[in-house]
Amino acid sequence: SGPGELDPHTWLSRVAPALPPRPERRAARVRAEADEKALIYGQQVTLIDLSAVGAQVRSEAVLNPRQRIRLVLRPERGAARAVAVVAWSSFEIGPTPTYRAGVAFTRPIPDPA
Repeated sequence: SGPGELDPHTWLSRVAPALPPRPERRAARVRAEADEKALIYGQQVTLIDLSAVGAQVRSEAVLNPRQRIRLVLRPERGAARAVAVVAWSSFEIGPTPTYRAGVAFTRPIPDPA
């Protein structure tokens, strides 16, 4: 770079605040079984993982951040029903385009044990 110019990394470090440290997980996650399904408003979604405070799902229907949803788990998981808010969502291109989303339960779901 010439005089008075900044290399991109220096420039970025000056204009972009440092990212906050990644928060610690609030609860242990349980990996879902392969192709395990759950329901959001009656539509099937694939459950990726689950904790007492949230879940990660893959959905063909659009899931937008801050959207309130109702999630129903399969009977083997106690058919628990949870009201949740979509915390984040990303569009994934594949054979079937899907949305991967993290949802936060508004209240912890009861332990089925």
